[in-house]
Amino acid sequence: MIGIQASQIREDMMILIANYCALKVENIYSEMKLRDDLGLDSFGAVELIYETEMKFKIGITNTDLKNIITVSDIIDLVINRIESKQ
Repeated sequence: MIGIQASQIREDMMILIANYCALKVENIYSEMKLRDDLGLDSFGAVELIYETEMKFKIGITNTDLKNIITVSDIIDLVINRIESKQ
């Protein structure tokens, strides 16, 4: 069950990131860097985190934010937060 949920979370996050960055989902890859590849500045990253918190009803701390560099980092964090709530 967690595997299915994790894949759904991953898909939802890719859509969220693509929409936020005005890109197509198929152009977003897990190894992409939020700042360098997607062009998010600090404010953009905070906005994306806020959207993520609202969508998944989780909390992401400032410490977490400092450790989010790639698309995969944010997806893994969301999956871990949701799994820890179960």
